[in-house]
Amino acid sequence: MLARSPRGGAPQAISSTFFPTVDVPGVSNQLRLPPDASPARYQDLREVLMLRTLSHWGAEQYPAPRLVALLTAFLDEYERWTTQQRLDATRHPADESCYTPLLQAQGQALARMRHAVTLLESNEAVREAFRRANTAMLMQMIVSDDPAYAGETKSHADFAARFAATSYTDLEAFRQHPGRRKREGGGHEPFSYRPFQLAFLLLSLNSVTVNEVREPAESEQKSLSDRELVDLIWFPTGGGKTEAYLAVTALSIIWRRWHGGPRGQQGVAVLMRYTLRLLTTQQSERASRLLCALEFLRTHWRNDAGQRVLGREPLTLGLWVGQATTPNTRAEAGQAYQELLQEVQLANHLPAGTPRKFYKNVFQLAACPWCGCESISRVDGLYQTGFDARGQLTCLNRRCHFGQRDAADQGSCPVPVHVVDEELYATPPTLLFATVDKFAMLPHKEQAGRFFSQNGVAPPGLIIQDELHLLSGPLGSLTGLFERLVLALCTDRLGQRPPKIIASTATTRNTSAQVRALYDRSVAVFPPAGIRYDDSFFAYNTPASQRRHVGVMATGKTNLDMQLQLTSLLLLARSEAWRALRPASPTEDAALTALDPYWTLVLYYNSLRDVGKMYNKISSEVFGLVQAGHQHRGLEGPGRQWLYYGLMSRTRELTSRVESNKIKDALHELGEPLKLNDAPGDQRRVAAGVDLVLASNMLSVGIDISRLNLMVLCGQPRNSAEYIQASSRVARNTTGVVFSLLDANRTREKSIFEQYTSFNQAYYKFVEPLSLTPFTPQTLDRMLNSLLVTWVRHHKGKEATGFTWEMATELTELLTASLDADPALAANLEQRAAILAHDWLDRLQAAHAIGKPLKYKGKKHNTPLLTKEPGSAAQPNFWNLPTSMRDVDTETTLGILAPVPAVAPPVMPTL
Repeated sequence: MLARSPRGGAPQAISSTFFPTVDVPGVSNQLRLPPDASPARYQDLREVLMLRTLSHWGAEQYPAPRLVALLTAFLDEYERWTTQQRLDATRHPADESCYTPLLQAQGQALARMRHAVTLLESNEAVREAFRRANTAMLMQMIVSDDPAYAGETKSHADFAARFAATSYTDLEAFRQHPGRRKREGGGHEPFSYRPFQLAFLLLSLNSVTVNEVREPAESEQKSLSDRELVDLIWFPTGGGKTEAYLAVTALSIIWRRWHGGPRGQQGVAVLMRYTLRLLTTQQSERASRLLCALEFLRTHWRNDAGQRVLGREPLTLGLWVGQATTPNTRAEAGQAYQELLQEVQLANHLPAGTPRKFYKNVFQLAACPWCGCESISRVDGLYQTGFDARGQLTCLNRRCHFGQRDAADQGSCPVPVHVVDEELYATPPTLLFATVDKFAMLPHKEQAGRFFSQNGVAPPGLIIQDELHLLSGPLGSLTGLFERLVLALCTDRLGQRPPKIIASTATTRNTSAQVRALYDRSVAVFPPAGIRYDDSFFAYNTPASQRRHVGVMATGKTNLDMQLQLTSLLLLARSEAWRALRPASPTEDAALTALDPYWTLVLYYNSLRDVGKMYNKISSEVFGLVQAGHQHRGLEGPGRQWLYYGLMSRTRELTSRVESNKIKDALHELGEPLKLNDAPGDQRRVAAGVDLVLASNMLSVGIDISRLNLMVLCGQPRNSAEYIQASSRVARNTTGVVFSLLDANRTREKSIFEQYTSFNQAYYKFVEPLSLTPFTPQTLDRMLNSLLVTWVRHHKGKEATGFTWEMATELTELLTASLDADPALAANLEQRAAILAHDWLDRLQAAHAIGKPLKYKGKKHNTPLLTKEPGSAAQPNFWNLPTSMRDVDTETTLGILAPVPAVAPPVMPTL
């Protein structure tokens, strides 16, 4: 490192370090005002971000002219910034080619937001839908934050003891709610959007409502539909991307129900997709609160004629994520329910006060998303569950809106969350949560077509893809090919209205190419980048840093040895901190609160093998090292053993090896603050608080636990995007430290250590470009057969006997529409599609000849098209379809081509 003179002259010294430390610049998403802004201006911009101002409860105080004036003032600030950007760009004419597309993107975003404000001013229907969507978002934030609601998971007894005065069924209670709890100093503050969240809602407003063709901005070549753009939210982790697209989700659902006519009263309105099961289940918790708010409002909002504004059919959320997470059939759900009942009955025979975990709950909801009551809790001294044999939850809290029962004691208004596949097929949910993998099941499941346009119901109008950067490599290529068909299924044939697509990510590179390969559409990144890397108006770097990165690389020791030493030292540091905190704190609880943000240590690994190695070392070597450290540093003493006793029992694993229901329990435990039992002296132990978390890349996206502020990256993650995502899981609200434990025997890790400071000061610059190749021969070999079956089965609505050559031709035309620039790939696709069509027709003819009609699935009196026969080189089976979009399926069919001759065992010599 170079040290310059105070006057900025030539370097005066050179230094090196074996312990490089970098404070990552902080990022703020708060609105900035010029120094000369008046108090009135500040107050206006503060008010426009408040959800109460934007909700229908603010309509009286903020009528249409006042609302439009506030939104215009908000956009004026952005326009002032873009004007300054253009002025700054003129000072560097040599970089004009670099600045021009950035300035054009800023102008296009501003034009779209201005057009949204014009719509709100002139179109009363859009304005009322906008207000009601913000009302739902306000209620979702109240429910998520307030401990009287779902802000805290509670036992059934807590409602009578602590929240007897809280109403869970009165809309007026939400209107009178005091606001968000302040982190410091007590009191409340208004629930507000972050500036970019409100801006994104305005940006998307036209495309999910009336979809007007607006006048083009100065930088645009022609008028275009905003609905045909892919809007990509590119914002740092923890910045609020989820709330941004949830607000658009609420607006889209309300508009469809209110103004979609009879075709919009049922069916899936929004498809929300993720790539990892943990990410899906985590984000579904937030979305379930929004759907509860919307369903609550549906039952309360009525027009002058007494009719429900949002329709008679319930607004629901469906989780479509696979058998490893949720039951596929009603029979599986019934079996899981019986196993859960047995576990509950067993818990009732345990002594009172015995802590109990229910691992048989596969229905995903650990608590009611509205009031926070545990889904399995003690009622009148005995454990009960609110689930039924279909996996439907009726809240145990009878005061809850979703705990009401009829005269037969059956739930009359159950929680609007469905997790059983067959229930989703029977009654498609309003918001369908799914993994991209699950769409590989479309050719296998006839009923899955009900998620799209069938029987006079409009198809989904909005598709949301979170963590877009994970769609790369084989998964991204297969998804990109399948996505052409999904978009066709979601296109409304009345008016050929395509679905709106929204994506989000914190790390992206060559975005236009990736989106084009996935969706064959143009992309608009929001917020548009500024001409400086550290400022996009809605997000900008600040001098204050919340996260410190420390590089560690030792020579002469194995990486596992270093993991053991570093882990034990960090655990020992907690004891040192406790020795300093306890005398300086007025009470023990205050000292525990100060220690809690650094109590849990996260160990992040690149492979399950490394996780297993470390897991086996915790109870023996790590514990022994920590115990020896206590003795060596004089930390032993009466009442201090709790600092490390029971270490193994407080270690959790977050990897694909762990069952989904246990992962949810582990995440819940991670959110619990540090607590001690009430035993005296040497019997003191930790009652709550996880010590160690061993995690794989499952942790790197979508996890938001504010307690986590200490992490060790055991080896450099495979790419820079994963490094950024994983390290951003810590130091969300409190300052934190990330240790990078690098291996000197690995060239890449050694190189990163040598450039550690410069790498971490600008690590977004090192994000690798993504590779997607949806039309390569390998991708077509794996997925084209599934596409053809899905096209015939769901888009054409035909059985296998109804297949014609023209159907294959139509699919080929759809897929090759984006291959004009590469005729060789188009010709290859046409050739492979023709082979599949010929084989299907041959099988159709052969089945007809023997009098057993061709069906997709085999039964006694028909011929199956989809079989798992391995086939041969001479007679291949093209119809053994994959059930996953991953590179390797969980199950593989093996076929024995020739008998293996028996070999006599060797004769052992006789002694």
